[in-house]
Amino acid sequence: MPGEPKEGQNQEENKAIDELEKWKLFDEAKRKLTVSVKDIIPEMNVDGLTLRGDERLMDEDVARRLVHLPSGLSTSFARQMYEPKYWAKEEERKALEQLADEVEKVFKGQIVVDIGAGPGGWGYLMADRAGAEAYVAVEPVFADELLYRITSIQNPGLEPKNPFSTPIVPKHEIKKIPISIVQEDMLSFLRRLPADSVSVLCSGIDKEVISLSGKYYEQKVVNEIVRVVNPNGAYVGQRFMHLRLPESDKIEEIVAGNKDEDLGSFEAVSIYKKKKK
Repeated sequence: MPGEPKEGQNQEENKAIDELEKWKLFDEAKRKLTVSVKDIIPEMNVDGLTLRGDERLMDEDVARRLVHLPSGLSTSFARQMYEPKYWAKEEERKALEQLADEVEKVFKGQIVVDIGAGPGGWGYLMADRAGAEAYVAVEPVFADELLYRITSIQNPGLEPKNPFSTPIVPKHEIKKIPISIVQEDMLSFLRRLPADSVSVLCSGIDKEVISLSGKYYEQKVVNEIVRVVNPNGAYVGQRFMHLRLPESDKIEEIVAGNKDEDLGSFEAVSIYKKKKK
C-alpha cells in the first residue's frame, strides 16, 4: 500500500535502533568500569582530582602539545609480551613468554601503576593476567581511548560497530581487577603516592615526552619511582625509552635487558626490585 515502509527499510531502521541501544549499554558499562583512585590507594594525596574513576587534572595547553608527539611506543613491549606477533621467530616467542612470566610474578598481588599507559589496554591485560590487586593507568592524552578499549575488553560482543577500533580478544580469562584512569603527567602523579606503595610499569615513554617536560624531569621521575616501588613488587621498564634507573643502594636490576640498542624493544626490558635492608 502507498506510504507503507518497505521490508528492507524496516530492517535498516531496526538495525539502527539495535545499534543505538548497543551504544547506550556500552556507555553504561564505561561509567561502571572504573573506581576512584582513592579507593585503590587510600593514603595518596588526591588534591585537585575529581575522584570519579577517570580522574582529570591536565592543563589543556600541555595536553594539546602532548597529543602531537609519537604515540606508537605506548605500551609497546607490554603488547608484545601479552600477544606476540604472529610473525615472531620461535626464539623470540620463547623469550617473550619467559619475560611475561617474570613480570607477572612481580605484579601478582600488587597495585600496578602504568605510567604513560597509552590507548591500547595492554598494560591492563598484563596486570589482570598476573592477578594484580588493582591497575591504575596514568595517561595524560589518551585517557578516553583507554577507557573505551578496556570497556570493550571486559564486555566482549557489546562494543558497537566502530571502524576505528579493532576488538582485542584476551588470551586469558579476565579477572576484572579494580581499575582507575588518571589524566595527569607521571611526575605529578608519582609525587602523590606514599613510599613503598605500588609496582610501576613503564612500557614506552618516548624521549620527546621527557625533553618537552624540562631538563631535570627524567631524574625527578626516576627518584620518585625508586621511592614509591613496593619492596614486594617491582619497576618494569625499557632500557632505551629514556627512563633508566641507576644502580644504587636502594634498588637492583633482577632481570637485565640486553644493552644492544639495535635489538627488539622487548629485549631491552629490565625488572628492578628494592634491595632488602
